Amino acid sequence: MLNKTVIDYQKNLIASNPDLLVSKLLRMSMDIEMPESPAGLSEEERVKWNYFWYRQHYWDNVDLTDPRLVRDPAFHKVLERFLTQTLPQIPDTMCAETKKLVDRTGANYDAFKYVVHQATYLAETSKIMCMDRWFVFMIDNWYKTGKVDWIKEDKLKNIIESADEKRFCLCGEIAPDIILPDTTENHWVSMHGLNAKYTLLVIWEATCGHCKKEVPKLYELYQKWKDKGLAVYALEGELENDKWKKFIREKNLLDWTNVSDTPAIMQQDSASKLIWKGTTTLQSLNFRKTYDVSSTPKVFLMDSDHRIIAKQLSAEQLEELLGKLEKGEDIDASRMKQTEYEDEDEAPVKKPGTVRQQANRPKQ
Repeated sequence: MLNKTVIDYQKNLIASNPDLLVSKLLRMSMDIEMPESPAGLSEEERVKWNYFWYRQHYWDNVDLTDPRLVRDPAFHKVLERFLTQTLPQIPDTMCAETKKLVDRTGANYDAFKYVVHQATYLAETSKIMCMDRWFVFMIDNWYKTGKVDWIKEDKLKNIIESADEKRFCLCGEIAPDIILPDTTENHWVSMHGLNAKYTLLVIWEATCGHCKKEVPKLYELYQKWKDKGLAVYALEGELENDKWKKFIREKNLLDWTNVSDTPAIMQQDSASKLIWKGTTTLQSLNFRKTYDVSSTPKVFLMDSDHRIIAKQLSAEQLEELLGKLEKGEDIDASRMKQTEYEDEDEAPVKKPGTVRQQANRPKQ
């Protein structure tokens, strides 16, 4: 009874004084009142209708044109819940819904700044596979266009460069070709030349502890799936060719495509001649940048057109994913987490995030 009395009092205050700050703060803290779903729907249809109605009306209780609300901690909670819990963590959905939300801030600079910054931070630090598409979307729409004016020029440059390093290997895009020599160091092999139902690009290093454990597992997976249409383009990227060839022999990794760049190739004159002659490409020789390689192993699964299906997968995740693809099952991207290879003794070198968490709201 007391709770109902308090709620009724709050609703009356909001209705009588809608422009007061206290009224707007109270309204922002209230849950959306759901209407009855249309009659005649099945249970599945009813659940779907309720969800999409709620998502569409999520911001009804928040005046996104009022800059005062951004200064209250409740705004951060509402925004965080929307971006991380209400929306399905699917890159295309996150891009579309973030654009709608930013547009709703209108001329409210403080809300615009807070929403753009927080969404960019969440996009860059997400552990969900393929979410870097959302990060690149944020940079292209608001950072590259000059609309983000609260960041110093050198920091803005770093953020844009970080997005540019990811844009060539986004899920759903055709992966850039790589053309490098095999263990003979004379026969050049094109990744796009592998005509298979699925192509797995594995970028690894012979001296990497995680690679030593994971690459043999991937090879076992390849043995199970090669007759079902899986090809592997295994690229060693450390310029330690003797160690690379020794590891291949010791682990008997002879049945898939092994390639590597060599110290001789990377000499400026040699690289220029190879590109000029059409033997390889600049993107191939710069594969670390093309494929955003900051740690190894780095794994990309592609379809028959070399379009990236998924990336940063362990052997166990790959086997599960290939099984679902073969059965024609839908892939729930929000349930696919990127594999992070790190432990106390052997952590990979990783680039720090370029966008920091929003610690403070705008000052009064």
